[in-house]
Amino acid sequence: EQVIEVLAASDGATAHSIAVSLRMLADEVEEMLEDLHANGEVEKDEDGLWVVPDMAGPDDPYIF
Repeated sequence: EQVIEVLAASDGATAHSIAVSLRMLADEVEEMLEDLHANGEVEKDEDGLWVVPDMAGPDDPYIF
């Protein structure tokens, strides 16, 4: 949950920068990010930064 909080507060972050801010090992954070990605909770953007996907808004064509 702390990993998601760090990502939500940023415009994107690397596993290393998250690990430094949470005082964790980068390998552990990378593993957590991969698990969160598998669950659809985080994504990697075109720059290779981890981000929390935007919440669907009223203009989202997939909202019924």
